[in-house]
Amino acid sequence: MYVNVGSCGRNNDAYVFQNSSMPAYLRLEEMGKCSRELGGLQVPVYVVGDSAFPLMQTLQKPYPEFNGMPDTLQNYNY
Repeated sequence: MYVNVGSCGRNNDAYVFQNSSMPAYLRLEEMGKCSRELGGLQVPVYVVGDSAFPLMQTLQKPYPEFNGMPDTLQNYNY
């Protein structure tokens, strides 16, 4: 996949994200309308982002790593 975000390579991910239309789109109620039925359950749509991105209701990101991190959190990050 090729994506041109129209930003210089020296800008970090968080800067590019915050200066794009993506945060506003993720706050729209329309994101909730994108859910799908799987096995009889309505499953919401989430965007999985970089650890530099802010945690939002529709934007998930990895847990911060730390010593002694439980396997469940490590598995989520994987």
